[in-house]
Amino acid sequence: MSGLAAYTAVDSSIARGIGFQARPIFVGQVAVMLYGVVDTVLTGHASATDLAAMGLGTGVYSSVFVSLLGAINALNPIIAQHHGGRRDAAIGASYVQGLWLALLLSTAGGLFLAFPEPWRSGVLAAVAMIENLDSQITNIDRELKAAGVDRRYIPLLMTAPGIA
Repeated sequence: MSGLAAYTAVDSSIARGIGFQARPIFVGQVAVMLYGVVDTVLTGHASATDLAAMGLGTGVYSSVFVSLLGAINALNPIIAQHHGGRRDAAIGASYVQGLWLALLLSTAGGLFLAFPEPWRSGVLAAVAMIENLDSQITNIDRELKAAGVDRRYIPLLMTAPGIA
């Protein structure tokens, strides 16, 4: 058996094993993404301002959440390594350290999200800008409707320089 064929045979069995073990993590990540998609779709029916506020809030929350989740997910291969090496005592120690790490990181992330004053002014400026753009779009739509212009072309007109 040549080197490439042997590598491919071993690689496919390893890939199946990794795929089987990664399935729960993959499903969890897809569920988190779908949560954001459903929120966006539902909030988009309310107004542009609500959608902008939800987008900003989700962006900040996701940045904190994904960063902290990445640190906690790093424990999975560590514990798996201990399990493969049959080091049960090390699994317990790593698990306890993971709990302490999760407590520390969730406290820090919670405090960051609970006290938004350092970044609140930027969010308020962005919301005010979006409200201004929303009113400009409404005015342009009203003017185009009064002029009898086909409203299907409004998205094309909004991309023109000087209109916004």
